[in-house]
Order: sequence, then structure tokens, then C-alpha cells
Amino acid sequence: MRGLLKLIVLSICIVITLYLFVGCTEENVLFSGEENLTVSTNESKEKRYNQAIEYIFKNQYPQAMGVLMDLGSYKNSDHLLEQIRYLIEGTYIGNGIWAVGAITDEGKVKVAYDGEYANNYYITESWANIKSLSFRSGDSIEGLTIDGRIVTTNTVTKEELLNSKNVWTYAMADVVEAVSKWSDIKAFQGSYPLSVVGVTNEGFVYAAYAYEDGSVKLEGWENIVSVADGRSYVIGLKVDGTVKSKVYDYLGEIDTSEWTDIVAISAGNSIIGLKKDGTVLSTGANKFGEGNVSEWTDIIAISTRGSCTLGLKSDGTVIATGRNTFGQMDVEDWTDIVAIAAGEYFSIGLKSDGSLVLSGDSSLSGAKTPDVSKMTGLYVPKVIIDTVETSELEGVWIETEYEIYPTGTMSVKAKWFNTTDDEMMFGEPFTLEKKVNDDWEKVTKETVNMYFFHMIGYPLQSNQSRWHTYNLHFYTEGLTEGEYRINTDFSRMTLDGVDYGSGNYPRYPIYGYFSVRDDRHNSKE
Repeated sequence: MRGLLKLIVLSICIVITLYLFVGCTEENVLFSGEENLTVSTNESKEKRYNQAIEYIFKNQYPQAMGVLMDLGSYKNSDHLLEQIRYLIEGTYIGNGIWAVGAITDEGKVKVAYDGEYANNYYITESWANIKSLSFRSGDSIEGLTIDGRIVTTNTVTKEELLNSKNVWTYAMADVVEAVSKWSDIKAFQGSYPLSVVGVTNEGFVYAAYAYEDGSVKLEGWENIVSVADGRSYVIGLKVDGTVKSKVYDYLGEIDTSEWTDIVAISAGNSIIGLKKDGTVLSTGANKFGEGNVSEWTDIIAISTRGSCTLGLKSDGTVIATGRNTFGQMDVEDWTDIVAIAAGEYFSIGLKSDGSLVLSGDSSLSGAKTPDVSKMTGLYVPKVIIDTVETSELEGVWIETEYEIYPTGTMSVKAKWFNTTDDEMMFGEPFTLEKKVNDDWEKVTKETVNMYFFHMIGYPLQSNQSRWHTYNLHFYTEGLTEGEYRINTDFSRMTLDGVDYGSGNYPRYPIYGYFSVRDDRHNSKE
């Protein structure tokens, strides 16, 4: 009996031991699985992120946007997405029926117009810090400032419109008043003063139409990243790639309810949408064939207006569909184009060198075709891959701006930022490093003595930013493909506004990152 009890006790102990062992093992396996899942997820995101970068290098912007939309806030995906959206929307140029407008490198606005109302556009010479244009009414040009305000060359006042005996003109008074009060706008379009639609930084949309009373916040329109004004309708692109629409008196049927994976929209007689795979959709009247885009592929930007729709391809060429009454579709010889704008009488394209090309003729309307030959030095956006690299001192960093494709100039521009309350100082000396097998290796020069840095200190005041160019000409054989960084440092001159004293300035390392890729026109798929 006693032996039987010992056997039972021993069996129970074995069972308990096995239970504890198995339980711990399962727990450990579960924990290990969660850890592996996290690692696997991060590796997957990094792989997708690198895929998006490769798409950018190949000018396949819609495909890059599709990947970045899925990545959300991983690394700087959301900022890259914002940059690409601005680049492909092309709102830094404007087609104004009889005139052409474009933003310069300095954030100013140039206008090409040869007609009796040239004085109307002189006011743009005083504009500054302009980020987007809308030039759709033909009588005025509107600009969006970097602080979210809308400015216009139209000088008509609310009072003048209210004194009009024309009911239609009277109705525009509400539009003028509404737009003058808008702020915090990140994107807009309009045929001012007939209509204007704007989206705020929070993703809400306000529409000011002569068809309605005042400015109306469109209910249910949230998370909007882009808007387009069709005069008799408005459409909005949501962050998830779907499209909203509101119709006023459009003579046709608009149905975007089944549109998905859209990265850009354009409004005209038809509504055009660009998908993340580079294909194009359309809805609406398609009266002149401007909506015949179903067979288009490899498109990176779209623009529709009147009877014509343009599509920009990744190789910098342009295709068109619609009615070619005025030669606005004669774009087959265009090359090296980075942005497009269709128009009533002519089409315009921005080249990578900051100049404009034009096809079409507005003379039949009674207005001369604008001469764009002097439209040079125009703004050409670039996608900055590594936007912000933080130094060891919070509030000081640099943004490294570079050509994604080498142009032969061996230099990198870096913008220094100081958001602290103290003064900093930086100089020219730096080392150049290349990433090799996850390690940073110094890139050597032909001879140390062949290039001398100017030992000049550049002050960086409190809450100031300034550009500095790092010259790379002394790297003898150029830079091969890869990831690079500039390794430099800066000094803190004051602490809480008080000078440290000569020789006691603490120094901090800082890095600026950039990439080098083959020229896009020589790259092979």
C-alpha cells in the first residue's frame, strides 16, 4: 500500500513538472514568436520602403506612392508621399487660357501674357513665398502662400459685386468674401471669383461657389489630400485613394464611387484619375474624347482642361487625347518634361532645366499666344529622400538636398536649421562617407593637399535657417551609385543667450545623407 502511494505521488510530481515545463516552453515559444513577428514586420516594411525609393529613382511616382501609402508613418514615408504628391500635381505652373504662370526658384511668380490686360498681372511681382497656383478663369491668377493664404490678381471687391445689377455677378460677392477669410489651406483650385475650393491642413474641404451662399464646409469630406474644381462640380482625393464628388449643375454623370488606389485627380469636361499602377480612369461627359484614357500606361501625372487631356510618362514624354482644334495636343516632340498643364487653346510643359514649352494657338480667340521663351529659372521640385537628420543637440539639424540623378556637378546643398534660443556656428570642413555592408566608410580624396577648406565660420542665429553648399569636386573619379553622408560638426556659441567664452564652445557632430543613382535616361529596366 505504501509503495502504491509513493508511485502515485511520484506520478503527480512528474505530471506537475511536465506541465510547468511545457507551459514555460509554450510561453517562451509564444514570446519568441511575437519577437520574430516584430522583426519580420520591420524587415518587411524596410523592404517595401526600399522598393518605394527605387520607384522614385525610376520616376515611377504613382507606384512609389502606392507603397508609401501602405507604410503610413514608417521612417519618413508620409513626408515622401507629400513631396511626390506636390511634384506630380504640378500646381507650380498654371495655364490661364490666354496666359501662362509659373513659380520661380525664389517663390516668386512669372507670368507670360501678351494682351491688353497685362497690367492686371503686375501685382504678382510683389508676391512671395508662393507654393501653388490656380490659373483657370483666364482673367486672374490665384496663388497659395506657404502659410496657407490665397492671394489673387483680381481686384474686384465684394461691394462692387453687390452693387451690380447682374444677378450672376451679385452672387460672386459671397465667393470673394469667403476666400479672403480662408487660412490654413494646404491645397486649392478655382475659377475665381466664380468658384474656389480649398482643403485645410486637417483634411477638411471648404467650397465657395456662386451657386451657393458663402463658403460651405463639405460634410462628410474628411482626410482629403487634394481637390479639383470643375466650376460646376468639385472632387476630392482622400488619403486612402478613394474620390469624393459634389455636383452643382454639371451636364453629365459623375461616378467615382468605385474608384480606388487613386494618387492624383484632374477636373475639366471630364474627371480624370491616376492610379498607383500608372493607369488612368475617367468619368463624366467625355464630349470630345478627353476621357479616352483607358489604354494609357506608365503615366506619372495627368492634366485635363476643355477638350484635351494630357498624360506625362515616366520617361519625360507626353501623350494626349481629345480634340486638337488649336494644336494643344501637338506634344509628341516634348521631352524631359516634369510637369504638365492642359488648357483651352494650348498646353504647357515644364522641363527639368526650369524652362517651359507650349503647343497650341489662342489667336483665334482674339488673344495672342503667350511667348514662354523668357520663362526660365522656374521652380522644379526635387524629392529629398533623407529629409531630416537630427544632431546630438535637439533643435539643430540639416536637410540635405541633392539631385536624385547626377548632373555632373559635384556638390551637395545642405540647409541648416536652428530652432533653439541660442547661436550656433558651422564651417566648411567635412568628411564624405559611403555606406558599405551597413558600415560607413570614408571616401578618400586623390591627395589631401590638392584642396584646402576655407576656415570660415558661418553663424546660425536663433530660429534661423541657411543654405550651404559642400563642394565635392576634389573627389577624383566621381561618386559611384550608393548611399552617402556628409560628416561635419558645429559649435554652440551661447547657452541661454550667454556667450560661453572664447575657446569653450562645445562641438556636436551632425550628418547629412544623400544618394547617387545613374541618370534616369540611361537607366535600364
